[in-house]
Order: sequence, then structure tokens, then C-alpha cells
Amino acid sequence: MKAWAKLRSLSRSLTRRSDVEQEMAEELRFHLEARAEHIATRHGVSHDDAMRQAQLEFGSLEAHKEEGREALGLGWVDAVSGDVRYSVRQLRRYPFFTLSAVLTLALGIGPNATMASLINSVLSPLPVANPGELTVLATTQRGNSRIFQRLAYPDYRDYRTAAGAFADLAAWDLNQVGLTAEGQTDRLTVGIVSGNYFSMLGLNPAAGRLISPGDDTTASPLAVVLGHAYWVRRFGADTSVVGREVRVDRQLATIVGVAPGGFEGTFKLARMDAYLALASMVEPSRLANRDALSVRVLGRLRPDASLREAQAAVDTIAGRLEQQYASTNNGRRVRVFSQRLAATGPQNADQFPILILFLMLLVSGVLLIAGKNVLGLLLARALHRQREMAVRAALGASRWQLVRVCLVEALLIGIVGTVVGGLAGLTLARRLATMASTPGFPIYLNVAVDWRVFAYLTIVMLVSTLVIGLIPALRASRVEPRGGLAEGRTLTPGRNRHRTLGALTVAQIASSVVLLAVCGLFMRSVAGLESADLGFEDDRILLASTDPSAVGYDEAKMRGLYRSADAALEALPDVERVAQSAFAPFSSSNSTPYVAADGNPSPTSLTGILADRHFVSSDYFQTIGTPLLRGRSIADTDREGSPPVAVVNQTMAARLWPGENAIGKRFRETAGTEALVEVVGIVPDARYRRDEMNGAAMPRYFLSIDQFFQGARVFHVRVAGRVTPQTTAAEIQSALRQQDDSVPVYDVFPLAYQVSFGPNGFGGTRSLALVTAVLGATALALALVGLYGMLSFAVGQRTNEIGIRMALGAHPGHVVSMVLRRTWGLTLSGLVLGLGLSLALGQAIRGLLFGVGPYDAATIGGVTFLIGLVSTVVGYLPARRASRIDPVVALRHE
Repeated sequence: MKAWAKLRSLSRSLTRRSDVEQEMAEELRFHLEARAEHIATRHGVSHDDAMRQAQLEFGSLEAHKEEGREALGLGWVDAVSGDVRYSVRQLRRYPFFTLSAVLTLALGIGPNATMASLINSVLSPLPVANPGELTVLATTQRGNSRIFQRLAYPDYRDYRTAAGAFADLAAWDLNQVGLTAEGQTDRLTVGIVSGNYFSMLGLNPAAGRLISPGDDTTASPLAVVLGHAYWVRRFGADTSVVGREVRVDRQLATIVGVAPGGFEGTFKLARMDAYLALASMVEPSRLANRDALSVRVLGRLRPDASLREAQAAVDTIAGRLEQQYASTNNGRRVRVFSQRLAATGPQNADQFPILILFLMLLVSGVLLIAGKNVLGLLLARALHRQREMAVRAALGASRWQLVRVCLVEALLIGIVGTVVGGLAGLTLARRLATMASTPGFPIYLNVAVDWRVFAYLTIVMLVSTLVIGLIPALRASRVEPRGGLAEGRTLTPGRNRHRTLGALTVAQIASSVVLLAVCGLFMRSVAGLESADLGFEDDRILLASTDPSAVGYDEAKMRGLYRSADAALEALPDVERVAQSAFAPFSSSNSTPYVAADGNPSPTSLTGILADRHFVSSDYFQTIGTPLLRGRSIADTDREGSPPVAVVNQTMAARLWPGENAIGKRFRETAGTEALVEVVGIVPDARYRRDEMNGAAMPRYFLSIDQFFQGARVFHVRVAGRVTPQTTAAEIQSALRQQDDSVPVYDVFPLAYQVSFGPNGFGGTRSLALVTAVLGATALALALVGLYGMLSFAVGQRTNEIGIRMALGAHPGHVVSMVLRRTWGLTLSGLVLGLGLSLALGQAIRGLLFGVGPYDAATIGGVTFLIGLVSTVVGYLPARRASRIDPVVALRHE
């Protein structure tokens, strides 16, 4: 209770300071007047004489007030306030020092603010009830290291029924549809959700109602729930849209409600514009197929259950399903992940913490380098303030008071540097999030400042201030009044001071080496990816996507549109060939059923192999530049009603018919048709996915897009010469729109763009290379500034020593070599330490590299040469200045 009373008293004193001061003055005046009245009455003197006598007895009223402030705990507030005012005056007095320190610290904190904001945007909990209970389920297969982000729908129902560790499970997936309202068609990213999706998340509608179990049946009319942001953007937040009829692709649908504000779906890299019921958007045969991984699954743990208990529960069910459905579930397991770690997909969950740690280590390295430079500035300022500190000590200031005034100055620099760096970093984070969403790859990141980012930056500021401010403060506080007031300087500076600066400089160089080495590895990876033989010519192909079903086209009408569009595109100047496919190489869409050769049991996870399935038109391989090894390509005659045929790659041919000629062989697939498919051609193993770049190609086969009709298609247009997006792309888009301007045409760009910059291509590696290049360049520049500052400081401190050496006959070249030896010693130490750390870090990120190992000699050699060269140049400047010192001037200064 006593502590609580003191706390309340202090709080009142801080928040109502003027009232407290007035009460204190009135209290003292009351006692003074009472004493004066007593003296006047007892001794019979005048009021003025009595008041003088009372004041003499009381002593200084200000001293009594100060004692009262100390009793209230306000003494330290006044002392710190005085230090703050003094530090502000001093920082304004030396603007160059202040600006240098603030901007240097901002350069270190800015990348930390950017990275923290981006990571927080991915890891922040979903705006749902008890988000910490959410989990993500994913499929794995014995003998296959790949993590599949979907489950078979019948498996999902079994897990939902029997997994007691979960309060509930919900199924969902992402899709793109065309929504037509009031004559305008928008292509939307939509969530395909089970009927319990919203209730499991504990969400309430902003208007109308949400998808319910009654909507999730094949017999129910199609219901649409609009995303809140799309509702505001498209309909102006008009609640009367609830109940309105719209068209979703070829189906009539009714808007039944609007999702709550702030909720944008359960996949952090995409914003769902609308939500549709699962049963109304997925073929019933696919939902009934236990071999088809068709839905993503989100789970909510019971409040008393742990992730480990949930994993044990699904392991038990997986074992039972394996026995019960051996033909489909043999070797199949399900892993349970925390939703926050699997926010970008369960396939990334294992490497996500490593990637976060890696990125935070990089930006921490930049902060370390920047902090060392600020520390050097503060150490130089501490030397400049020796006389001031000596005067303070002579006037009775304690060592703590001397330390405090230096720490307050460092804190002010830290606060301003954090504000400047934080604002710049947050602005850059928002810009990067916007740039991440490129044409064809709508990535969405909601970068917002919340308490987590603010707390992180506050901790960074406080730790940075303590580290960079405490050492100079302790150094400055050790001054002796007699020695500090004396003129002149010692012949040589203290060894401890140079050891400290030298160690910090080594740490700077080591951090720069690590950043540059990692940057080199990623740049070498990008170069390797760009020069790799993909098996097709991506630089001469333009892509254009369209989906006539979004505006109500039926199959017959779509076939006619595609024939006329083919003819219109082939008539364009410089267009050599045109082909169509369901999706392009390195796109996010793909289909991977199990296949088995004729004569074997029906393909399952036990009896078949996984293969990538593509739907293509005739001339597809000639258009993209993939040669035909044997047999023939898909032909115009391979149409609906003719026997199904396929072209397979070498890997699939070798896996299904080892040592045999695959032409004329037949195979069966788990999805699509029950009929046997005949192999009519074999093509080389082209790379269509990023994960094929570091390993063997996947089995892959190509079906006729006219035999197995696909509504949404991607045109592949081969042009003469290199693709020029500014001209040819516009002509292609115009030619397609001339067929029917109501049909949406989107994602018109070169195939090379999709391969190099798309998230399913080399975009991730390019982004890491760019980030590390920027951080490496920043770190190198800061490290060189730090090295130059440290050497200049050392030369300045040894001016009189160098003058004596030269007066005694030392050659200027000897002075230059003395400084350069110091430079090379620091550089060598930093190189050894940095290369050791970079090799260890390279081993940790081996999975992110392509065609290069963590011990890449070219990278190590290039970094060593660069660091050695620039450090020599930087070291030579103060060395040359030292060699030109005039002995007479140096000794006269002493």
C-alpha cells in the first residue's frame, strides 16, 4: 500500500506539476507567516521585523522546496529535464556532428524498420477470434520430401469427424472468377470455402450474412459474400447490394452478405475479393475422389489442446485411413502447422523461421556497422568535452551525473535517428509491398504499423543508445579535474581506447563481408538460373490470358471464339506461331494426378507416380521452341470424340516404361477421364517449376486442350526477333479484344517475365539478391566511413608522436606504411571473421541457392579482392595526410 501511495503521489506530481508547486509555496508561506506572527506577539516587534527574523530562522525557501521535490520523487525529473535542455542546446550548437550521427543511425535503423514491418505483415495474427488456436494441415507422402498444401476432401471430412484435439476444421481454396454486376465484369481472387469456414473463425458479417452450411451443397443456389475492401471499392459500401443478383462466370448468383472489415482471407499473400461455397464451385467427382488433393484445410485447436497433441491425433487417424483405404492413402500422412508460420503456405513453414532469422541477421549487421560509426563520433565528442567534464567535476558533479548528461545526449540522437530511420523504413516497406504485386502476380501485403513494430523499434533504439552511448559516457566521466583542465595532450593515446575502436572496426568489416558474400551467392544463383537451359525459348514468347466463361460463354461459343482469336493473332505482323494452353510454365496453376501404365492397377499413391498434367493446343511445342524427340505433337485432329492422346516427357516415359519405347503405350490417370491415354510423342525434360531447377525434372504429360476442354486459356504468341512488350503486347491485346470486347483479357507479358520475376519462377531469388545487394552496399559504405574515421582519429591523436618521429629523421614513406599496416591488419582480421561467418550462413541458406554452393570460390575471391582494394584506398588517405605533418607545427601545438 505504501508503494502504491508513493506511485500515486509521483503520478500526481508529474501530471499536475503547477498545482503541486503552488501547494508547496502556499504551505511554506503559511508556516513562515505563522512563525512571524508568533515572533511579533512574543517580542513586540513590527510585522516586517518579525518576517525578517522568521526568514532567517527558516533559511532558503528554495532549499525547502527542493527537499520537498526530492521527497515527492521529482528531483530526478528536474535533473534529467535540465540535462535534456542542455543536450538540445549542445546538439544545435554542433549541427554537423548532430546531422552525421542522426543520419548514420537512421541508415542502420531504416532496414530494420523495413524488415520488421514486412515480417510483421506476414506473421501478425488474423483478425479473428483467438487466432493463436488456428492451425494449417498439409499432406506429406512417405518417400517424398515435398509438402502438399492440400488434403483430399474425403480425408478432410474424416479428420474433421475424428480429430478430438480440434474444436473444428474448415476447408477452403483460392480461385479466380469473373464477377459481372451492372454490366461490368471484374476478375476477382475469391475464397472457395466450406459452410463452417466463417463460423469456425468466429466472424460476423458487416452486412447481410456469411456463407453457412446450407450454402455448401450442390443443390443450393450460388451465394456470394463480398470482401469488405471490394464492397467499398466497387459498390461504395452500399448495403443495398445484399440480395442483388450477379453473374459468377457462367452462373447466376446472389450477394448474401459482406465480410467484416479488416478480414481479407486466411492467406497472407492474397486478398480475397469475395467468398463462394465449396460445393458450388468444385466438381462433385473431385470432392469424392480420395486420391485428389483438392482443398486446403484450416483447423482450430481446442483451448486445452497443444500443437503436439493435434499432431498425435492426426497421426492416429492417418494410420487408420492408411489401413482402411490402402489403395489411396498408403504412405500418406498429414502435418499440423501453426497458422502464423504457415501463413504463406505450409510448404514454406519449415524454412520460414530460418529465412526470417537470416533476414534479421542481415539488417542487424547493417545496424551494427552504423552503430559503430555513431560510437566513433561520440568517442571523438567525448574527447572534445574533456575540459567541460573537468569543470563539472571540479564544481562537484558526481560520476553518475557526468555519465547521465552523455547518455541523455546519446538518447536524443537515438530518438531522432529512430524516428527518421523508422519513417523511411516503413515508407520503403509499403513501397516494396506494392512493387511485389506485379502484372499477373497479384501479391498483397497489408503493411501497417502496430504495437509490435513500435515495440521492436523502441527496443532497437534503447539498446542502440545504451551500447553506443555508454562507452563514450564512461570514457568522458573518468576525467580528473586537475588533468582535464590542463592544456596539451599525451604523446600517445590509451591502448584500451584503440583496442575498443579496432575491435569495433573489425566487427564492421566482418559484417560487410558477410553481407557482400551472401549477396554474391544470390547474384551467382540468379545468373545460373538465367543461363540454365529450361527446355523452351522464353524470350520470344508473349503470354495473354482470357476466360470467356466469365461473361457467360458456353463451350461451343468459346471454341468458336478461340478459333477466330488464333487466326487474328497469326495475322499480326511479326507473329510466327500461336498456341494455347490451360496454364503457362512457372505459373501458380498446375495439376498433378497419379498415373500408371496400362496393365497395372489403377493409379493411386501406392500404384502410380505423380505427374504434372498440361492441356495444350496443336503447335504448342513448335511455338515455345521445345523439340520433339520421337513421335508426333498434339494435332488439330485430336478433338472431342477422338481417342485421347498425350505427349510425355523423357522422365515420365522412363518411369512408366523403363527401357522400352513409350510411343504407342497407354496409361491411365486418376483425374479427368477413365479412358486409357495413348502416348503419341516424347519431348525433352523441360523445367516448368522452380523446384525442378535444383534437381530432376518431374514426370510430365500434355493432353489436347480440345479433347479435354478447358475454358480459361493462356495464348502463347511466338514473335520474330525478341519480344517487345511495349508494341507487340498492345497489338495482341487489341486483336483479342476485337473478337469481343466484353471478354476479359489479362496478364499480357513475356514468358521470360513470368520465369524471371514471377513468385513461382526466379522472383524470390532475385528479390533476395536485390535486398542483400542494397544492404551489402550500405554496409560497405558505412564500414569504409568507419574505417576512415577510426584511422583519421588515430592519426589525429598521434600527431605529436608522428611529428617527433619525423623530426628524428623518419621518412614519410615509413609513416604511410605504419598507417597502412594498421589498415591491413584490421581488414585481414575482419575478412577472416567475416568469411567464417559467411560460410556458416551460406550452409544454412543452401536450399535458397541454385548452381552454387556456400563455399563458392568466385564469391569468396571477389569479396576478398573488393574489401582489400577499397580498404587500402580508404587507409591511404589518412596515411598520406600523416606523412605530410610538419614536425615544427606538431611540436608547437603540444
